[in-house]
Parts: sequence; C-alpha cells; structure tokens
Amino acid sequence: MAQSQQQTMNSQAQTNGVARNGTQPDTPAVLYLSPMNGTFDRKSINVPFSPDVLKIGRQTNAKTAPTATNGFFDSKVLSRQHAEVYAERSGRVYIRDVKSSNGTFVNGKRLSLENKESDPHELREQDVLELGIDIVSEDQKTVVHHKVAARVEHAGVYTHGGDISFSDLDSSQGGYAQQPLKRAASQGFADNARANALTAASMAARNSQGVQQQQQSWSRMWLQPLTTEHIVKRLNVSPSVLMFSILLVLTARSVKSP
Repeated sequence: MAQSQQQTMNSQAQTNGVARNGTQPDTPAVLYLSPMNGTFDRKSINVPFSPDVLKIGRQTNAKTAPTATNGFFDSKVLSRQHAEVYAERSGRVYIRDVKSSNGTFVNGKRLSLENKESDPHELREQDVLELGIDIVSEDQKTVVHHKVAARVEHAGVYTHGGDISFSDLDSSQGGYAQQPLKRAASQGFADNARANALTAASMAARNSQGVQQQQQSWSRMWLQPLTTEHIVKRLNVSPSVLMFSILLVLTARSVKSP
C-alpha cells in the first residue's frame, strides 16, 4: 500500500515535466512555494535537471488539475504554457517565462515583455514569485481575477541522509517534509555559512575588545597610589573614625609584642 501510494505521488510530481533526454537524476531539486494571496495550496514541486523542464501554467483539463506536486494553477490570468522551471547540477533552480500574456514577476520585476520569452532567472529563498496580474473590474474597485502570488521557501537540492523521496513529504501540510532535510551544496547554504562566520568573528572581536578595556581599567586602578582619602571614600567613614581605628590596631600590636 505504501509503495503504491509513493509511486502515485511520484507520477503526479512528473505529470507536467517535459523529458528531453529520457533520464532523471537520483536526487532531484525541489521547489517549495507558499501561497501569499490564497490562490493555491502549498506546493512541493520536484524540479528536473536541465535540459529537462517542468511546465508552469493554467489548468485546462483533468490531466492538468492542480496538485501539491505539480506546476499547474487554477487561475484565468495564467497562460496554458506560462513558464518553465528547471535546475542545474549545482543545485540552483531557474524560471523562464515562455511568452505568457500577463507575465512572470520575481520580486516585483517582470522577466520579459508580453508574448516574449525571457532569459532564465534564478529563484532564491524568500523570493516573491508572481504569475500573471490582477484583473480588475471596469470601475477599478474589484479584482475579478487574481494573480498567483507565492513566496519561495526553498529552491535547490536537498538530501535526507541520502536521496530524497516523496515518502518524506507530509501531504497533509501541502507536501512539506515531516523531518528536517539537510541541504546539499547550493549557493544559499554557502551564503548563510559565510554570513554566520562573519557574525561570529565580529562578536569575538567585540568580546576581545571588551576584555582588553576591562583589563586596562583594572591596571589603571592598581597603578594609582592609594591615599587615606581613597580609603575613606571606599569605607564610607569619617577621617576621625578611621584614624581612631588605626590607632587601636597599632596599640593592640604593640601590646602583643615582647
């Protein structure tokens, strides 16, 4: 039963993939998309490696019905063949507009003009991906058809102690992994590692500077001459009381001496 379910999910994941060389890599790249305007459910898309591509487009029949693992959307503002997504062996994921009418946008920037194919654009974590535009009514007050707006939660290759499979995904959560997945070599991971190293170095430098300043402060304090006035201030007593106490100590010592 479990094996049959996994095979079904894998089949759905590749429904809109266009195989150009008939082979698939052992460890696929994945694209996690989170909805920003309620136009679709969360997606965990298995992205093929170039020269294979995965189609992004509008649902036109039962075979292109949107699922959590394909690139189809129930939206009238998308073209049937709106965009393509693919991955490189380095782990980077790219999207390309394929002459759509209403455009593909990444972080508010349109990738190409209307009905013009765009250059490939790399998708990164936290990018805002928009497919199409909002279509408003004649009075410009009501949105008749909404664009597809998504946040890229991850784009790249993951390994989970080896190869990733859809049995690791939680279908109740829109295809997200039940257990933490470890990223393989990718640009985002390297950037995070460099940022963490710089932060640690900065904190170490500040701590070292603080220790040096504290040591200098203690050194200055011990090198300064200790006067009766300093002792009075520290003990918070009057000079007369301090002198009386010193006399008592000296008297006691002289009495004990033979």
